Amino acid sequence: EKKIVNFPVSKIWGVGKVTQERMHKHGIFTFGDMQKRSKLDLVNMFGDFGATMYLFCRGQDEREVVTSGQRKSLSVENTFGQDLDSHYEILTALEDTYTEMKVRLENHANKLIKNIFVKIKYNDFSTTTIESPLPVEFSEYKQLFLERFEPGRKVRLLGTGVKFYGGNTCENQLDFFL
Repeated sequence: EKKIVNFPVSKIWGVGKVTQERMHKHGIFTFGDMQKRSKLDLVNMFGDFGATMYLFCRGQDEREVVTSGQRKSLSVENTFGQDLDSHYEILTALEDTYTEMKVRLENHANKLIKNIFVKIKYNDFSTTTIESPLPVEFSEYKQLFLERFEPGRKVRLLGTGVKFYGGNTCENQLDFFL
């Protein structure tokens, strides 16, 4: 397992070939080498960027994280402390998982849903999933589950989720969940 002191200076954001060569001339090859230098030393060697590198080599980065990607899916999984084996327990847990998904989807009401999926993990850790165009009611969702469920097997985990269309929005699509 590598520690930050062993990382090469090329891993520092903004360090290109020219800066790396200058660092090597000063005997700085790793974050650890850089950590042995004072902030003033680094500023004298590399200007204002030296102060930034002083922080970066210590794992400190105050820049705001900007994400450009859109959420492509949303899911809920429930792992049970004890494997479920009765039909009633499994269907109750399925309904609870579905209900939790409805609540989480309220924060994504502007997204257009493409598919819904169900995931079942049995007590032997084998997993199966099934995906379908969106069921409108719980009864349809339950039917989707029953298509894949193997009666008599103990269930360790149940999950459900949706996949969104990229970039599309739809104002009232989630009404069917409410």
